[in-house]
Amino acid sequence: MDDLASYERRFRRAGLPLFIEDYSATEDIFNRSVPLLGLVVIGEVSLALDEQWAWWANVLAILGGLAILLTAVGLVNRLRGRRFTARPERLGKTELVLFVLVPALLPLVFGGQARQAALTVVANLLVLGIVYLIVGYALVDTLRWAAVRVLGELTKSLAVLARAVPLLLVFSLLLVMTQEMWLVFGSLPVPFLALTGGLFLALGAVFLAARLPREVASLEQ
Repeated sequence: MDDLASYERRFRRAGLPLFIEDYSATEDIFNRSVPLLGLVVIGEVSLALDEQWAWWANVLAILGGLAILLTAVGLVNRLRGRRFTARPERLGKTELVLFVLVPALLPLVFGGQARQAALTVVANLLVLGIVYLIVGYALVDTLRWAAVRVLGELTKSLAVLARAVPLLLVFSLLLVMTQEMWLVFGSLPVPFLALTGGLFLALGAVFLAARLPREVASLEQ
């Protein structure tokens, strides 16, 4: 089982969770998102609030919303043969339907806000879709894998460019010997010419600092 769990972690890190055998949305996607979905539900309890009510009425509305949510979770636990206060072990279709509909009932019960209830249903469906996309297809791990590969290729390309610097310097020397380049340099102000010369010196120093230690070590060997 430890080897199996290790293989599954490697599949997820590689952005290939669908390679896992018996991969399902209820046990491998939404179950892993229970803390996030719980925070969303707790946040949606605030939909029972109303600015026009007194503070004690809003407190009672919050308590009533929490009571409705806990009662719904407890009834699902009893239907599945678990204790009323047990933590859900898996998020099946019933739990997902409750996640979408129960928070939407709060604006209807505490204020009759039908529009807010409809927006809550749509928002919860969007949350489930985003969770399915990110967790189900390991989107974060896929982006991380792609970023590591891109950075690796950029590092290799920088090494190739460093090897091409001497050849580019040869072309630069050949260009300097043309009449047009002298005319261009003759029309430039002196500070700009000094800045350009300093830039060439800086590039040469960076090139030597990058290549010289390796060449010296090679000669020592």
